[in-house]
Amino acid sequence: ITFEQSSDAGTTWQAVYNGGSSYSITIATSKYHALDPNVFAGIRLLRIVSGSSEAADRDVVLAYSS
Repeated sequence: ITFEQSSDAGTTWQAVYNGGSSYSITIATSKYHALDPNVFAGIRLLRIVSGSSEAADRDVVLAYSS
């Protein structure tokens, strides 16, 4: 999955970058994946983007703590 952020209330979206490249992770089924919170510092609106089509609905649980 990749991540996009919006600074204008969701009208336009830009990729979230880390170290000069788009921040993405590969997700495995039924696994916990810790993300680097520094990558998302200052982001108010975040969109999670799947990199492929799915044959059925998928649930993504996002836990956030400040």
